[in-house]
Amino acid sequence: MTVAVPLACYAAALAVAAPRLLPRTSWLRRSPRLGVGAWLAVCASVVAATILAGLSLTVSAARVGGDIAHWLHACALALRDHYASPFQPTGGLAGATLAVLVTGWTIGHIAVALIAGARRRRAHADGLTLLARRDPGLGVDVVEHDRPAAYCLPGRRHRIVVTRAAVERLTPDQLAAVIAHERAHVTGRHHLVLAVGRGLDRALGFVPLFRTAAEEIAYLVELAADDAAARHRDRTTVAAALFAVATGPAPAGALGAAGPGALGRIRRMLAAPQPLSRRTRVACVTAVHGLLALPLVIAAHPAVLAVIDHHCPLWH
Repeated sequence: MTVAVPLACYAAALAVAAPRLLPRTSWLRRSPRLGVGAWLAVCASVVAATILAGLSLTVSAARVGGDIAHWLHACALALRDHYASPFQPTGGLAGATLAVLVTGWTIGHIAVALIAGARRRRAHADGLTLLARRDPGLGVDVVEHDRPAAYCLPGRRHRIVVTRAAVERLTPDQLAAVIAHERAHVTGRHHLVLAVGRGLDRALGFVPLFRTAAEEIAYLVELAADDAAARHRDRTTVAAALFAVATGPAPAGALGAAGPGALGRIRRMLAAPQPLSRRTRVACVTAVHGLLALPLVIAAHPAVLAVIDHHCPLWH
């Protein structure tokens, strides 16, 4: 019970504070890949804290002895004392139910998002077999359409698609920038990250954190692809290419160069934000790992104290 309270308070505080503070943090957009990791770490930390809070209601910490027999005896005594309290076994049953439901509900929705995305991409790829023409020079599939557009179908048999209008209206450098953007989506496996974000949103979207995280992750993966394109072409060319395809269509399950927040991305590309310093990057990476570890640290704290109490009598 004593562990469940801090875990629940931690999960609630992080779920409330993160969607208010993280979107205002400049380093997320200066290093979008790290920003995606931060949002996923926050979501994972809240979910893990909730699950561990439920599990902590089922079993209390016990003194750990020097051998297996003593350890089992200590566990039996701890369980007897734990379930002899006025809140048990109702509290333990409720905690176990919470942990199982949150785990299954979350994993199930993420799996559904992954499977549904793969099905949509396969269905569209089958259609491209009849409609698209392979351009070996560009290494992409070209479809007939009167608006400039580009998108990719990531996965094991990925395909990059551009419209005929894009090939005809964009300069060679702009077209190369758009294709580099789509290749960054493929090599970065951004479709998996987006599926996780969508799955968390559908499973836990009633909590603002997960709805905001899905939106921010979708935007940040586009920034990451923009930055990858800017490593192949100058930022002005990339910005012009994004503007040219900003209204282009992209089918369900695909990642389009237009993407969310195209106007803001064009402004960012022209502004050329400074990359993070090495010290700042190390601090951010440490914070992300800390978010992942903190629920486990809180949950393990009583067990660690029990070990110290048994093996280190001079600790008192």
